[in-house]
Amino acid sequence: MRSQRILLILVCAIFSTTTGYNSEAEPLVAGFSEANITPSEPVILSGYGGREGPFESVHDEIYAQAMYLRQGNEEALLITSDLIGHSHENVDLLKTRIQGETGIATQKIFITATHNHGGPTIGTYSPRNTQPESAKAYSDTLYSKLLTISIEAKQGASPVWVGYDKGTCRMNINRRAVFSEGEIWLGRNPDGVCDHDLDIVKFTEPQGALRAVHINYPCHGTCTGNENMKLTGDWPGLVARMVEKKLGNDVTVMVTAGASANINPIYGPTNNFRQVYATVYGIGSVALELIERCQTSEHTGLRSASTTLELPGKKRWESHRPEKSIPEGKTIVRLSALKIGEIALAGVSGELFTEIGLAVKDRIPSKLSIMTHCNGASGYICTDQSYVEGGYEPKVSRLMPGSEKTIENEPVRLIESLND
Repeated sequence: MRSQRILLILVCAIFSTTTGYNSEAEPLVAGFSEANITPSEPVILSGYGGREGPFESVHDEIYAQAMYLRQGNEEALLITSDLIGHSHENVDLLKTRIQGETGIATQKIFITATHNHGGPTIGTYSPRNTQPESAKAYSDTLYSKLLTISIEAKQGASPVWVGYDKGTCRMNINRRAVFSEGEIWLGRNPDGVCDHDLDIVKFTEPQGALRAVHINYPCHGTCTGNENMKLTGDWPGLVARMVEKKLGNDVTVMVTAGASANINPIYGPTNNFRQVYATVYGIGSVALELIERCQTSEHTGLRSASTTLELPGKKRWESHRPEKSIPEGKTIVRLSALKIGEIALAGVSGELFTEIGLAVKDRIPSKLSIMTHCNGASGYICTDQSYVEGGYEPKVSRLMPGSEKTIENEPVRLIESLND
């Protein structure tokens, strides 16, 4: 299958939809597909501002995966990819194309990225007309491949059983470090809050063979650093390849990033791939243990919901020390939820602070994956306290302080709306 795989109290929900599910005893079916999305020609790498020129070589190839789900009249599609993220514009265009080709409603489509800092630029943070021609050409090819695997996943749907498990992996660390003059900047803070949960959703044939696994872990895709000029999937892509090698290439492995705006891997950013592989082994080993012990069973109740918030935007700070935030327009944050029985996937269209993710987990059932960089690129979604402290994330965040509680409440509301 390798060849062809978001002070204001609820400011404005400009679009919200909740779908029910067919209560008839019909089986849950799923289809999976994968595509190699490695650029055929060198393009500029995304993730760091100091790089010049396109990538020099391919360290490891990058991939995208699609998972189609249906039960009765309900259906959903999840796309994962070894990329930095997808702009709101590109998400909307792709969703429209997918709906036209497959009939899957746009609000039932979840388009995610691992936030890989070693992958190609696709106009995630800037308009298409500002991109080099090589990046435009690659982007066109990329989205055609994502459309293709979406079609293939739906066409290949067959009955599945599903399971969920969660473990602990300490290959990540809070990166908001206090430096010698008291300022906060990017580093390693072993005393900082950090979510070490690694969770998996496992799909098998009924009482049978493994078909796919979804791995979710809260960690930036920044094992590789600014000096690296080799194309790579960073830890998410390399973990997927490690798991595939163990389980077989006929198993689709999907990876998403949890609430990790202020969380980095314990190694990196670096140009030393031996350190990268140490992170990969640590994460991959936990994932494989969970996959081995996870039991699947028949699941009923496929449901989804989504909402779009318009929240007060702000200008970028000049300094990484705390500044008075200046309003600037609105920032859109898209939130979504997908439930498969009691298993829930919550999507956020930005980089969510780990404290907010943990707060959501404390309020809803334990079988939860929080998928960031889902259905758009809203930038950093920070705690209100971080604006008082300063640092990189509040500096570049597009959101004014005061949105934390709204963004915590909405995923909880969405998931609760899907309960029986």
